[in-house]
Amino acid sequence: DEEEKPLDDGSGTMYRSMVARANYLATDRPDIGFAAKELCKTMSRPTSSSWTKLIRVVKYLKNNPRMVLRFEYQDPVTELDVFSDANWAGCRTTRKSTSGGVIRRGGHLIKAWSRNQNLVALSSAESEFHSTVKAAAEGLGIVTMARGYGDECRVRLHVDASAALGVIQRKGIGKIRHLHTGSLWLQEQHLRNTVTFQKIKRTLKSIPQTSSRSTSPEKPWGGT
Repeated sequence: DEEEKPLDDGSGTMYRSMVARANYLATDRPDIGFAAKELCKTMSRPTSSSWTKLIRVVKYLKNNPRMVLRFEYQDPVTELDVFSDANWAGCRTTRKSTSGGVIRRGGHLIKAWSRNQNLVALSSAESEFHSTVKAAAEGLGIVTMARGYGDECRVRLHVDASAALGVIQRKGIGKIRHLHTGSLWLQEQHLRNTVTFQKIKRTLKSIPQTSSRSTSPEKPWGGT
């Protein structure tokens, strides 16, 4: 296949260099987090298809050179809002899902991520559940760090998957034995009230009070 033709040594070196820069930028540019993660998957053996995707990201950054995250004055808050989502079997090659999430304190964006799940999820509910566990762990990590500065807060997790919430709010593992570790851990956090859960609508497309100053609405390519 012409699209999967490996790049020559010179082009491959250039590809790795540009992807490394994109990955570095993604730390402060959540809008390219998914794209940078996908590009990194082929760094060991980039192909013509990889190069096409990289050029698309470069064009996006050229049209959208800056993203502005506003950290305006706000009253003290006691909860971290953690938003979790997943795309089930999004990778056409491995059929692994991607976990995505955002941590926000009041109107301030603290952290965002887009990462591959280690296992192949057998259903969208399982994919969402893995993403929820990841989001809870990230949120509790921020809570622990804040406690070191004398700041007490707790995690409020926003999830759009009713099935994942049903697993968390039940007692025990039931028939889902292959999810037992994450399930029991998250159930324990729920019972301790260290993490609260809130159902959100699937139609939620953006998180308020973070803004991007750009000239084009086009994304590098779709994903979580």
